[in-house]
Amino acid sequence: MPEGPERQGLRRSPRRRTRRPLHRDSPEHAEALAVTGAHLFDRMGGRPMKDWACLPLAASARRLTLAEAAREQPR
Repeated sequence: MPEGPERQGLRRSPRRRTRRPLHRDSPEHAEALAVTGAHLFDRMGGRPMKDWACLPLAASARRLTLAEAAREQPR
């Protein structure tokens, strides 16, 4: 394991709490899932997180507006 300045890059940065889901009943969530290739986020295989949508790279133009909508929704 590297020591000194080389080790600096291996440390994890503090996790920011800025990622928020689009609530499943919102029109933005329906819009995100209507994109061709979009799907519900499923990190465990078989148990998708119903509020989280994965968008394909082709939908990158819509990503910012959907992220802003998610930030504006109450938790």
